[in-house]
Amino acid sequence: MRKFHSIAIILSMATYRIEDTDLTPDEENRGFGGSDTDISKYPFVAGLILERTDDEPICGGTLVAPLFVMTSAYCIEPFTRRAQKAEKIRVVEFFEHPELNNGKDVALLKLEKPSTRKPAPLADINRSDEKCGTMAAAAAGWGYTKEHAVPDTLQVVDVKIILDNECVKYSVNTDVTLCAGTEHGEGVCYGDYGSPLIANGAVVGIASNVSLSDVSCGDQPELYIRVSEIRDFVTDVVNGGSTANVTDDHATRYVLAP
Repeated sequence: MRKFHSIAIILSMATYRIEDTDLTPDEENRGFGGSDTDISKYPFVAGLILERTDDEPICGGTLVAPLFVMTSAYCIEPFTRRAQKAEKIRVVEFFEHPELNNGKDVALLKLEKPSTRKPAPLADINRSDEKCGTMAAAAAGWGYTKEHAVPDTLQVVDVKIILDNECVKYSVNTDVTLCAGTEHGEGVCYGDYGSPLIANGAVVGIASNVSLSDVSCGDQPELYIRVSEIRDFVTDVVNGGSTANVTDDHATRYVLAP
């Protein structure tokens, strides 16, 4: 039987359990490369924390409505198989995007009661700005720093959204995915999947597991799912629509920690 560790989401997220991976802690959480920021600037950003000998970030998330947290579908796959009791606000359902296999790597977690945190504004990215290659953005998360240390403070790094004709070189569908990064390689990595990319005061992208590759973090631009491509899904789920959900018998054992 594989060993399990509990995961807590800091800020307005949930507490989970997840299976061990074959990756070392450093490999799971390589270099975000950001700097400390005032958490009040990004009250909707959350991080899933693995509780081994110390807290180790696994994924990030975004509060998109009082009852819903958005993250990468990659982050919840183990949770739909097994879960264990945690504390505070319960997560009662998981919702995966029905086009997950087409690259729409996004999932929503439904909470038993509303969070008191302010949800993030979601925005369509301005493709004309993006084509100019001048669109500034910020990536925020709780993943490991360059020193492979767990930050005590929310991290943020200024990045630029990269031209589609550059992004396509990394074998991605630019209709669904956008690229962002810096000249010096700062950005999100393994510990920051599901974390938001913010531009003009709104979330325009979700850090995706497609960033997993044979190259080290920072060696190429990070990949984000375009919020503009999954907004209909988010709206449908938040409004109680008919989008198919992923729920397991133990889903009600997940909780949300303030």
